Amino acid sequence: MYKLHVESSIKFRFAHTVVSCKIANPANISQEATFSAVLPDTAFISGFLMEIDDHVYHAYVREKEAARQEYSRAVSEGRTAAHVALR
Repeated sequence: MYKLHVESSIKFRFAHTVVSCKIANPANISQEATFSAVLPDTAFISGFLMEIDDHVYHAYVREKEAARQEYSRAVSEGRTAAHVALR
């Protein structure tokens, strides 16, 4: 990771936070990167996107197990993939 930027605005007890992170992969093969964030119990993620080589990938919501399987399948096929989950 070579850049992490957090911007947050609060209005009427509602916080809107944007987290931007740039990660470089110096290897010649695909690698998995993990990013963790602690959210308040009442918070939620309303959007997620990745920009890779000037192409923007927008996230979509799936049922938990279906999302995990789709992510695993994409990774095993060498495709670009992301998975957002609660721990």
